Amino acid sequence: MYDVNQHSFSLIPTAYGCSYVPGLEGSKNEQLVSLNIVTLNAFDDDHPANASIVDLFDCYGSIHQSHLSTAIPLQEFIDQQMEAVLHEDIVIELKQPPTLNQELRLRILLELSTEEVYEIDMEPFVIVM
Repeated sequence: MYDVNQHSFSLIPTAYGCSYVPGLEGSKNEQLVSLNIVTLNAFDDDHPANASIVDLFDCYGSIHQSHLSTAIPLQEFIDQQMEAVLHEDIVIELKQPPTLNQELRLRILLELSTEEVYEIDMEPFVIVM
């Protein structure tokens, strides 16, 4: 079982929204509308450049309140987010390394129900297995 409390290293940079306050002190109305992870270069035969690779990630929930004892597909987690956003993070894991490019370049896009949209291009990195 994955223990989110044992790991603090992340290849995914943090994107913070200026209006966000975590927990019950924060907005009780903000909802996650969409979360997308796009590969900026070809990942594999099924995921060319500029394609979504959300299907290649699993999710373990929030690092502050890990409510998932086992991983679920990230898209399933996103689809279940019908309540207000209570935590500013989620723990995700890439299921497989890229096969067409050694260097991985990603763009993360996040939209909240407040119509706030956040986008970040990650620094390129290489996954060594």
